[in-house]
Amino acid sequence: MKVKQDSACTLDFRSLGPFAGQEVVVRPQNGIYGSANETAAAYRPNPGYVGRDHFETRLYFEEGNGKRTFINLGVNVLVVPSL
Repeated sequence: MKVKQDSACTLDFRSLGPFAGQEVVVRPQNGIYGSANETAAAYRPNPGYVGRDHFETRLYFEEGNGKRTFINLGVNVLVVPSL
C-alpha cells in the first residue's frame, strides 16, 4: 500500500465478517501499526520517513457457529512524499 509521508492509513476489517481482534506478528521497522478502533487498524510512518516498510498481522473472526478463525495479512508499505 502507498502511504503519504507523515500521514496515517487506516484499514477497515468490517467487510470481512464479524471481526474479533488481531495480533501483530511482525511489527513495522519504520512506523507503527495497531488498532484504531474495534473494527479497524492504522499504519503511520515515523515522522519524516520516506521509503519501504513491512508488517504482518493475524486477523481473527467469529464464524456463524461461534467458532473463531483467522487469516494472516502481510503488508508491504511504500511511504511517499505525496500521493
